[in-house]
Amino acid sequence: HLVRPARKGDVLFYYFAGHGAQVPNAQSDELDRLDESIVPADSRRGADDIRDKELRPLFNRILDRGAHLTLLLDHCHSGSGFRGLPGGARPRGLGRARPILDARAYGPRPEERGALVLVSAQDADIAWETDGDDGRKHGAFTWAWITSMRDAAAGEPAQETFLRAQARLRVDKADQAPAMLGSHAARMRPFLGLHTSRPRTVVAVERVQPDGEIVLQGGWAHGLAVSAELRAADGRAEAAARVQPVPVLRVVRMLGLGRSVARMRSGAVPASIRSGTLLEVVRWAAPEGRPLRVWAPSSTRDLRTVARRFKAATKAKWLTEPSEATHILRWTTGRIACPDRQDCLSSTRRDCLSSTGWELLDRERALPLAGDDAATKAVARLPHTAALFVQFPAPRQQLASGVVASDAGTADYILTGRYDGHRFEYAWFRTDAGRRSAWTRDGARLREDLVKLRRIHAWQTLRSDTPAPYRLALRHEATGTLVSGGSLRGGETYSVVLRAVRPAEAAPRYYYVFAIDHQGKSYLVFPKSGSVENRFSGSAPEIALGAPSAFSVMPPYGDDMFVMLSTEEPLPNPSILEWDSIRGRRMLLTSRWSIERLMLASAAPPPRRAAAARAAPRRR
Repeated sequence: HLVRPARKGDVLFYYFAGHGAQVPNAQSDELDRLDESIVPADSRRGADDIRDKELRPLFNRILDRGAHLTLLLDHCHSGSGFRGLPGGARPRGLGRARPILDARAYGPRPEERGALVLVSAQDADIAWETDGDDGRKHGAFTWAWITSMRDAAAGEPAQETFLRAQARLRVDKADQAPAMLGSHAARMRPFLGLHTSRPRTVVAVERVQPDGEIVLQGGWAHGLAVSAELRAADGRAEAAARVQPVPVLRVVRMLGLGRSVARMRSGAVPASIRSGTLLEVVRWAAPEGRPLRVWAPSSTRDLRTVARRFKAATKAKWLTEPSEATHILRWTTGRIACPDRQDCLSSTRRDCLSSTGWELLDRERALPLAGDDAATKAVARLPHTAALFVQFPAPRQQLASGVVASDAGTADYILTGRYDGHRFEYAWFRTDAGRRSAWTRDGARLREDLVKLRRIHAWQTLRSDTPAPYRLALRHEATGTLVSGGSLRGGETYSVVLRAVRPAEAAPRYYYVFAIDHQGKSYLVFPKSGSVENRFSGSAPEIALGAPSAFSVMPPYGDDMFVMLSTEEPLPNPSILEWDSIRGRRMLLTSRWSIERLMLASAAPPPRRAAAARAAPRRR
């Protein structure tokens, strides 16, 4: 019914609500040697369960035809469904099926090929039933999804709808953790839609407490800190804001990597703030500890007119990059550079002058200038052999809310503007190296770039809340050797290995491994598509994650940081380890977690292998 009529561009939806089980399979490629299955009505009378692997070829045939596929599976993936049933609730599981031996390869997982997969529970957890407001029994996740679809804004990405459903499910069934699997493009399309939305950082309200405290499914890993402010993020709230102010929440307490507590900034909690409401950050707060320091000079003046005056007046070469400049004209607010000018974009001297205005820097000194007229005369006196770069401030509306205020001398990054004769563009410059982000005219892009910079800074400085039971290593797949230092070779394939510090019985944890390359991009290495099949105990001396974590090293080459994060609770949205905001760190967390880092340099392959590496598929 689904495969044969499927055509390119079609939208297909596969939904199963019923019982699930696990099938012991000593030859399974899954680490726990258990294959998940759905249970047909006559299963316990002799019919075999239908394993997820057996469905893969059918789903892949749909994807081969170019159709868009969405799966929603509401059943247990657990063998513990008959223990401790609270309140008469029914689990959707029937224990374990008969053992089998099957080492066949059934092809790639659908989520690895563009399908969106929604599962109601982790592979070792229970999926429960609940009573809907229609008087009927439903799967708890199905009902949470239905009610979240009712509140979804037009064109809302499936990832945001999932956050709504996840928050509502936690209120009803606190121990059930659903998961969304799929590529970034699949998650950012509307549920059963085709248009891909631009990502944004949103968190969901989990519950509103009687005392007015609001529990959020967003914490440190989302970039939140005490005093951060949020407001409703759906289209109806934006429309209402044109009539009356939208209620603002303020974070008052952090509960962990993925949860926090907020209160209304003023007034009582309105009816519009309830379980499943999506919130976006309108004011970022600097967390405790050493935050990333940025300097973003701004001005309300007519910068285009000023730029044209400077460009018309000077005989010097007008540069659009500062690296070859003999002179730099920059706008200052606060401290300005010292006379001996140690750096073209910043100064670290303590005895800097205090001023607001322009200053002209050359290789010897810095000359403060009073106003635009004085700056125009100064650049007009430059010889034609000089090379001038003008570092323009940003318009106020271009700045990101919550930027950590600093002067140029103490900043890690400076927001720098340039004018090429037609338009202004801006980039973040690192003060201690000749590195910058991409030039852009888009204020939203500037804010996104700052999010990436803060995220990298946070993961570089974050400390563990509790000792990690495992150390992180990589295994070279061709030779089987372990890599815990040195470099990775381009074109070669590696996989992740977790090596126990002291093998001992320990509570199971969820493990995540991601990499941040030298250009600031992050890749989720394990688990690749969502928070499933990544829960391990600390009893094994070594856990080789193998194929599910395999990746090939491809350009761009440079210093990469591999990060292993382990948590007691699954992350609500593991994609935050890729592109969503990480804006700082806060150490007062109640959810126990640990982090391990591994710094490695990736290098180009030897010349004889370079051509083969270029022809290999990119899997980073």
